[in-house]
Amino acid sequence: MGQDQTKQQIEKGLRLYQSNQTDKALHVWTKVLEKTSDPGGKFRVLGCLITAHSEMGKYKDMLK
Repeated sequence: MGQDQTKQQIEKGLRLYQSNQTDKALHVWTKVLEKTSDPGGKFRVLGCLITAHSEMGKYKDMLK
């Protein structure tokens, strides 16, 4: 997955998250994390995942 595609998918996840579709956003971000080789993209996705899990109170999932 290239940097542009990674960025687009991260933004897609953010739109889902902001529209209260957290589960769908988590799914998108998890797929990005699995497929991207961009270190900056991975870092950003991890931040998104941590924030979402934290706000949901799913601290164990945060550690995965």
